Amino acid sequence: MKSLNPFDYLGLDSSTITEMLNEWGCQVDEPTVKHYMYIGIPVFLLCFCVVRILAHFIGKRRKINRWRREKIEEKLGREFGMFIDNHSNFWYRLWYYFVGKKARNIFIETKFQVNPPHDKEDPKENSFTEPPHNLIDFYIKKVLVKDNKPGFLYCVLGGSGMGKTTFSVNLIKRYYYAHTEKDLPYDIFLLSLSNETVMQDIQRIAEPQKSILILDALDENTDAVRDYAAFISQLEDAVSHFRIVIVTCRTQFFANEESEPNRSKLTYYSKGLSFQEYTRHYITIFDDDDIENYIRQRFGLNKKKRRSARHIVDKCSSVLVRPLLLSYIDDLVGSPSLETFFTCDIYSALIDKWIVREVNFWETKKQRIMPELKSQLYEFSEKLALEIFTNRESTGGLFTTANDFDVFLKQNNYTGPYSYSGRSLVNRDSAGNCKFAHKSFLEYFLALQMFKNNVMIPFEGMDMVKAFYHELCMKEFSSLVHQNKVGSAYYGKTSVLIINDVDGYKLEHLNVVDIWRVIMISWGAATDRFIDWLMTNHQMERLVVFNYNGAGTLKKILKLHHLKSLFILGDDVPSNNFVRKIENKVDIFDWKHDSKRVSLTSKDIETIMQKIEISHLLSNKKSVIRVINQHLN
Repeated sequence: MKSLNPFDYLGLDSSTITEMLNEWGCQVDEPTVKHYMYIGIPVFLLCFCVVRILAHFIGKRRKINRWRREKIEEKLGREFGMFIDNHSNFWYRLWYYFVGKKARNIFIETKFQVNPPHDKEDPKENSFTEPPHNLIDFYIKKVLVKDNKPGFLYCVLGGSGMGKTTFSVNLIKRYYYAHTEKDLPYDIFLLSLSNETVMQDIQRIAEPQKSILILDALDENTDAVRDYAAFISQLEDAVSHFRIVIVTCRTQFFANEESEPNRSKLTYYSKGLSFQEYTRHYITIFDDDDIENYIRQRFGLNKKKRRSARHIVDKCSSVLVRPLLLSYIDDLVGSPSLETFFTCDIYSALIDKWIVREVNFWETKKQRIMPELKSQLYEFSEKLALEIFTNRESTGGLFTTANDFDVFLKQNNYTGPYSYSGRSLVNRDSAGNCKFAHKSFLEYFLALQMFKNNVMIPFEGMDMVKAFYHELCMKEFSSLVHQNKVGSAYYGKTSVLIINDVDGYKLEHLNVVDIWRVIMISWGAATDRFIDWLMTNHQMERLVVFNYNGAGTLKKILKLHHLKSLFILGDDVPSNNFVRKIENKVDIFDWKHDSKRVSLTSKDIETIMQKIEISHLLSNKKSVIRVINQHLN
């Protein structure tokens, strides 16, 4: 009986294949063909099976991912569409996955604690009263599961810009990517309570008993702001049949810790009738690792931008712990003047971004443009900072009580966005007292009051006020130098201030820049306001008046009792009468100034300073008179 080989079952004959290959010009014998058939065909069949299996699993995976994308787009598309990507082009998706996703969809894991934060000035000390936990992982593994028995009402609380909406959106995404269509425990919905039709949207959900409901931004609901007790009662009735309900809200929306959601009107049976309670979770701020993680994700391999971002963070790390404020770092990084950025520039940019965000919210809510709101919010913040600081001894801290805050709002006719329960820079502590989200915001606004309105703020215990005020004066001085209104120079260790124009700024700010012992001023700028300032500037010893033309009188300079030397340059010299009146008070020297230049050059300054130094070596009046009427070279 003839034995069969495996190829007989496949209809393959080695002799036939050999003849065919020889006809095609391949000179091979039958044993060689058999050898390769025994090796090659099994390998081919094995590869074919592997490819088929991989294709099956890849197809299945693609189907699952397509289902996930469709569900995420379905849940987020209407109100949260900016958090999803709707492009279907393959190459765009490839770019988005490797590049665009990192640039546009940065997400640092949200962390939480169960106990409310302490009421300390530094947010870093407030949040870490206990080790923080990953909020999304906790909800995915402990809450949004079938065997979750205890309760169904949850409340996620956090300050302004802490990432409550970002948490809600990413919880939806992570929930779908943790399950497939077959093992999905419940359907899930995300609705914004700021939407006026939210109650109707809740009622339209078909099977609430099998659904998870996330309600974002309780503090943005108009009815909740008007009458919280009535609204929360209505809301609890509407969600009573849902399997799990998660509500997010700003912490400062509630008057104090006791007012935060606790016991609801809903009941359940567990050894008797009991009221359902809210499980509260508090979002914590970013720690140093989170900030570094954000910088690495945002700027990738760009070492220059990463270095610039860290430079900014070093200047105000305790403020950039809020995710929203940290996201504004993009507007600062890459600026050509970054290395010369003052800390006040960073705070100004952060506060401006924050206020613009609040203005946009109110304009959207009111459906009209509110052009004055931005400046009014700045004015409100500055007035409130001064109010809190003025009353710090009576209140016992840098805050205002809820009652005093209401009085402040009524006295200044502030409503809507100015309430601490609204969208200003003001938060409340657990006792209901109102204060700025960070002490440095208060200090920045106090420095602005000093700079703009000459409000006197003692620097004891307020180091940042002093630093901000100094930087604001330095910024103004740099601008005045650029406009050629003022200038400065150093002759040896002596600092020299050159003033060409006194309009458009406060002369008191010049005292912050340096200690000016020698001041040079154009005669046209030597106004009464300038003389009044000089009378309080007791550090100044020598005054140089240039471009003197004989017009007007120099008698007002007689008031400067602390003046040691006076130099007058110009086309004319003071009258003998003036010289007689002043020579008993100060040493006076004058000489002709050939140039009609309004401002002095560095060579002029050097020549003048040389003559000033020489004149002080001369001890008697006769030797002083020798320099009168000499010309500058």
